[in-house]
Amino acid sequence: MAEALITAAKCFVPKSKEEEEEIERIYNSYRNIIATLPRNRGWATQHLCQYQGFWFQPLVGLEGIMWMQQHFISRPTDVYLISSPKSDSIQKSSCPIVYICRNPKDVLVSLCQFVMKVKPKDLPPLSLEDAFEMFCEGISPCGSYWDHVLGYWKASLEFPSKILFLKYEDMKEEPLLNIKRVAEFVGRPFSLEEEENGTVKEILTLCSFEKMKNLEVNKNGFYRVRNTKNDVFFREGKVGDWENHLTNEMAKRLDEISRQKFQGSGLMF
Repeated sequence: MAEALITAAKCFVPKSKEEEEEIERIYNSYRNIIATLPRNRGWATQHLCQYQGFWFQPLVGLEGIMWMQQHFISRPTDVYLISSPKSDSIQKSSCPIVYICRNPKDVLVSLCQFVMKVKPKDLPPLSLEDAFEMFCEGISPCGSYWDHVLGYWKASLEFPSKILFLKYEDMKEEPLLNIKRVAEFVGRPFSLEEEENGTVKEILTLCSFEKMKNLEVNKNGFYRVRNTKNDVFFREGKVGDWENHLTNEMAKRLDEISRQKFQGSGLMF
């Protein structure tokens, strides 16, 4: 059994010297572009760079995004699960996209808690108050959060057969209904037999936050980019945890920004 296990590194096809040099040339061109971009204070890095209207971490995030934009080609059979701040749009693809958004108040708290765990110790601390101001101004990883959400919301209205727009809060409240929606959207609806024999509920259990959080790889595995444990990606998974962290004034301001940003769009939290 152990002999059958291979590392991800061994899965990659070795590149010739010429290919390696070409890749390095491409990444150097990205770094030259990044050096000219507007900058602002970072969350888990020294700074963020503004690129194509959004804010990114310059090395870990933005170089990879530039590479993907130029070289990644999706397949019609691919299915993409997208949320902010971890994704970019697959604009010209015919593959289905499932977009999940969350109340910005919980997004802010979750992001702050995550940053506190992965932020290098040689960087100055980021207080909740500072993070709140930056988030409100749209300066957050892949932010503005509101622009990211609104872009996908409008796209889902224009292309409902391509983009399924879901809210995290709705999924937590009615998980069975929403997993059926996802299955139908990607062209794999559950049969009556699967619903009656408990298959759908088994899938819900298998994909639940509690199940994923307690997997061995997520409890004790490591995220190699920052050499941090995978458990930093799992916190509470609850709706409304922001009430334990944000002041009433903070909550009201975020609600007001949401009203202004989403006005006339039909999107509400």
